Amino acid sequence: MRYFSYIAEQAFKTDEHGRRLFFKGGPWSRPYIIPDLETESRLLNRRTWMYRLTMGPLILGQPFLFMWNPQVVFKPSVFLVYLAIVTLLMAVIDHLAMRSLLSGLQRSGTRLPMGQFYLNAALKHSPVWCALGLLACLSFVAGGAFLTSQGFNPLVSWLCIVFFGLCSIAWAYILKLRLAIQDDKQP
Repeated sequence: MRYFSYIAEQAFKTDEHGRRLFFKGGPWSRPYIIPDLETESRLLNRRTWMYRLTMGPLILGQPFLFMWNPQVVFKPSVFLVYLAIVTLLMAVIDHLAMRSLLSGLQRSGTRLPMGQFYLNAALKHSPVWCALGLLACLSFVAGGAFLTSQGFNPLVSWLCIVFFGLCSIAWAYILKLRLAIQDDKQP
């Protein structure tokens, strides 16, 4: 089950001073400074289990929810309520699961610059993996466009197109950084 640990690992970055950081809320949050490997291991294990216990049932259960109640994907108001409930529930579970481990950690005085944040991702992934991430996001953009052409809820379709379009831009930038790093290493 590397899927959930892979997602959890994305919250860990290294700053320009070599300090390990934990980003609870993505690149826009002020990270927590991780004092040692043991703390990082505990954070990673907790985050991985939190994802397994929340995202696992969500991923497996959504198709059944959509079959049982198609209104969720066809009516914009029902979809927005569903999205708000899932987002709020995930945030509460994340807060409860992580608060005891994060309460004693110091927060960085500043956010990591976006360039440094994405450079960490580029250093962690091979060019092939970066290209696969970009292709996966582009396929979801195409899926959203397909849903629009088939008359599905335009709100769901456009949210898919916009979200994965932004993810595609991020993966394209990470791939560009990774290829530049690889070119610098070659004589």
